Amino acid sequence: HLDTASWQLTGEQLLHHASSPSDDELARLGGAATAAEALHVEHSIIELKSALSDGPRDVRELQDRLWPGDPAAPEKLDALVQIGS
Repeated sequence: HLDTASWQLTGEQLLHHASSPSDDELARLGGAATAAEALHVEHSIIELKSALSDGPRDVRELQDRLWPGDPAAPEKLDALVQIGS
């Protein structure tokens, strides 16, 4: 069972937080007490979990599912995984 998203990081925010992580900032952006709680209901994290729930996926398929047609999708997926781990 996946939770419902209540907020979404922009592409710029994803790239920024991957390069200079700030748990306090992520918590604030997500309106939560902790970064973990905020990321638990972040749209892209939920989409990634959903995409992987049926098993392994090709990274290009994940990029296209989360950011269709976006040339920055590879960097965004890398950033999302880094933030979520």
